[in-house]
Formats: sequence, structure tokens, C-alpha cells
Amino acid sequence: MVIVIVLCSVFGAIAIGGTAYFFYRVILNLRPEAQSMIRCRTKDDAAGMQGCTEVITGKQTSNRDKIYAYDRRSVIHINRKEFDAAIDDATQAIRLDQNHAVSYYNRALSYERKEMYDAALQDLNTSLRLNPKYGPAFFARGNVYQQKEDYPHAISDYDEAIRINPKDGFPWIFRGSTRAAVGDLQGALADCNKGLLLRPDDANAFDCRAFTYLRMKNYAQALPDYNAAIKRLPAVYGWLYCRGLTKRGLGDVAGAKADITIATTRAPGIENRYKRFHLE
Repeated sequence: MVIVIVLCSVFGAIAIGGTAYFFYRVILNLRPEAQSMIRCRTKDDAAGMQGCTEVITGKQTSNRDKIYAYDRRSVIHINRKEFDAAIDDATQAIRLDQNHAVSYYNRALSYERKEMYDAALQDLNTSLRLNPKYGPAFFARGNVYQQKEDYPHAISDYDEAIRINPKDGFPWIFRGSTRAAVGDLQGALADCNKGLLLRPDDANAFDCRAFTYLRMKNYAQALPDYNAAIKRLPAVYGWLYCRGLTKRGLGDVAGAKADITIATTRAPGIENRYKRFHLE
């Protein structure tokens, strides 16, 4: 009974300040696996990597915690662009539980980054079979379809992602870009504006609207949006190329030449990606 009272007193006083935090740390020190799991769950990737590795290698770690740790470490590898390592960790999580939708989703993200689109689709299909209401998987599958230029399927998946979570700006942005690609320019403009409302500092949202205006040949509106997108992500050479076309449309010959030259030099063949849109 005394132990229960002490524990309740400590946890009840956590919000008070440093003394409570000290006792809380003392309790955690008796459970090193709990400290590892807390580090694994942190948003800091370096601490998360350390904590998740400790959880995975721990002798008393449950399968459930190992699955979480492999999934979290997979995401950290993706953030670091270590896609092969991310695939390995997601695969380990799947071996521990073949019915865990998140693990297939994580592995699909790495396959998509490696342009292994068929493998990504296979994993995303499995993820959605296991969890038909998993919005991020619909969004990710829409992105894969967009990369494969299968725009009707991409739009359908973005529709579903928006239905599941209409407050997530990403599906609005990418559906807008896809609609612009197929020529639904008014629909695209509405989606891009909604995406900017939800994510007002997102470079992709500015590009979405810029490309829509460019297809409309509304160069005066396109230019500030391209400027905003490129300011946030200056190394996306497709955007720089399109800004060059926008400047050319406005009669800025020198500015157009500068942007297009940089884009085509650093990303050879980038102009071929946009020929079918008849932007000039």
C-alpha cells in the first residue's frame, strides 16, 4: 500500500516542476527499456535512432515494441535518404507482423523514392487492404500513380485521402497539380488555393498554383508564385524552367534565358518533361 501511495504521489505531482520530474526519472531509471522507448518515440531523429536501436536489440522487448521501433527507424532512414536501410527496417517489421498496414506503407515510401513504382504500388495495395481508411496510404498511392502518369487513378486516390482527412493540405495540393496536368485548370486552381489555405508556407502549394496559371498563360499571376516556390526550394529545376517560360511570356528575355539555362544545365532533358503541356 505504501508503494502505491508513493507512486501515485509522484505521478500526480509531475506537473508541479523539477522535484516531480526528478522522481519520475528515478522511476524510469529502474526501467531502461522504457527510457529507450521514450527516445525512440521522440521527434528528434538522432535520439530516435538511438532509442529505437536499443529497443530492437533489447532482450526484454516485446514484439509490439520492436515493430514500432523498426517502423520509426524506417522513417528516420527515409528522412536521411537512406532508402535501402529504410526498406530493410520496414521488412523486419513486416516479418514480425504481416498484418500491420503502417509497415507496408513505410516500405512503399522508400520504393517510391527509388522509382520502384510497381513495388510501391504492391505495398500500398496491401496497406489499404489491411486498413481501408488509411488516408496517408491513399495519398502515397496517388503520388505513385502521378509519377506513372496514370492521372485518373491518382485523382481518385487523392479524392479518397481528402474524404478521409479534409484538413490535410497535401492531397489538395497534389490533386491540384494533377488536375492542372490533365487540363482541369479551374478545378486545379480551387485545389491549389485550398492547399495554400491549409499549408500557407508550402513550396509545392505555390508551384501547384504557379503551374496552373502558367497553363492558363496568366504569366503575371504565375511569376510571384514561382518566386515563392523557388525561394523555399531553390533546387527544383523543373520549377526554375517553368519560371523561365513565365518570364519569357512576360517579355523578360534575359531573365527567361538565365532561368532556362540554369535548369537545363543542371537537369539535362528537363524541357522534355513539359513539352506535352504546350506551355509556350
